[in-house]
Amino acid sequence: MIPRGPRSVDCAKDLRAVKGARTHCTAHYLRGTDRDMTVRVVRVRRGEITYVRDVPHR
Repeated sequence: MIPRGPRSVDCAKDLRAVKGARTHCTAHYLRGTDRDMTVRVVRVRRGEITYVRDVPHR
């Protein structure tokens, strides 16, 4: 079975646990493809962070 997600993700800096915080990341896929994206915090509740991947940079 071929994994569907990235094999690793590197981010420019840590993602702060504050609603609206963002960081730039690069996802590295198995076939050598890299995709840049922004990750954004949408909710912080009782020590749990909910985040989304914004539209990837192409």
